Amino acid sequence: MFNLNETLDPHKSSAESCIIIFLSILYANYILEEPVHPEEGEFPESQKVLKKESYCCPAKEGNLENPNAFCRLCMAEQLDL
Repeated sequence: MFNLNETLDPHKSSAESCIIIFLSILYANYILEEPVHPEEGEFPESQKVLKKESYCCPAKEGNLENPNAFCRLCMAEQLDL
């Protein structure tokens, strides 16, 4: 199973893997100015990433501590339901 913490740990993964992931996240967040998940990407209970004044994600807050999630690196804000 993919584990973000292990992938980004230079002692457990190759430098190339870390660089590719970071560049992909940086490109999506700061060049395209988009969140890691696509807009209208679905989450459980038919929730979606929405664009209001900024991108809002219904799942970010619940996944900030998840080692398999990119949420802590994503520019989207928590969507208040």
